[in-house]
Amino acid sequence: MSTGHSFLPCDREFAPIERLKKSANVYVPEDWMRVIKNAKESNEVHEMTQQHFLSFDPIQFLFRQPRTLKITQVLGIRLTLANPDKIYTRISHEPGTNWDEHDADHRMQIYQQPIQLPRKYHNRLLISQAKREDLRSMCAFLLPQYRAFYQNL
Repeated sequence: MSTGHSFLPCDREFAPIERLKKSANVYVPEDWMRVIKNAKESNEVHEMTQQHFLSFDPIQFLFRQPRTLKITQVLGIRLTLANPDKIYTRISHEPGTNWDEHDADHRMQIYQQPIQLPRKYHNRLLISQAKREDLRSMCAFLLPQYRAFYQNL
């Protein structure tokens, strides 16, 4: 393996997608959902909209990273009211994977109620005028059913 390159477990998941995308016709984001779903029988695709993205800004001050927590290796984080002085992490999305326990900073104990995180985005994310015009100029080359997506940018 070359210096600066690594093999991650998720690479195994991306390989079938990479193979299928070479022959796929992708015109709009929904087409990517189809490619990912069809690349592997076990793939699940969940469409996400802006309402699914939450802001963690209101709780940033609650956490100080424990020395035992290697955040770049973490794939899941769990906090519980039952154990507010602990941060649980795991390094796999596989069901049944054990959660590792880390001592949390005591600042977390001031909250005894669940915290409602606000939405990260409230307005449509904008692209530059030049990019919008460039994308719209290509509509003439698309089948009619795909044009609306680009005309509504």
